Amino acid sequence: MDEPQQPDQKTQDDSLANLLPDPIREDDGPSIGMLQGGLIACAVLGGAWLLLEGTMTRTAGATRSTKLKWEQRLVEIDQAEQNARIACNEDK
Repeated sequence: MDEPQQPDQKTQDDSLANLLPDPIREDDGPSIGMLQGGLIACAVLGGAWLLLEGTMTRTAGATRSTKLKWEQRLVEIDQAEQNARIACNEDK
C-alpha cells in the first residue's frame, strides 16, 4: 500500500520548487522587422482586397443592367408574338 515518505526522500513538487526559471532573452520574442513585415503584408493584402471588391461591385452592377435589358427584350418579343397572332386571327 502507501508507504510513508522517508525524510530524505523528496517529492516531485519539492524538486520542481527548487528549480529556477530560465531567464528570458531579448532574441526570444518577435523582432521589430517581423512586426513591420506583418503590418506591411496586412496593408498590401487589405489594399488588394479593396481593389478587387470595388471591381466586383461594378461588375455586379453591369451584370444586373444587362439582365434587365434582356428581360425587357424578351417582353418586347412576347408582345410582338401576341400582336402577330392577333393580326393573323383577324385576317382569317
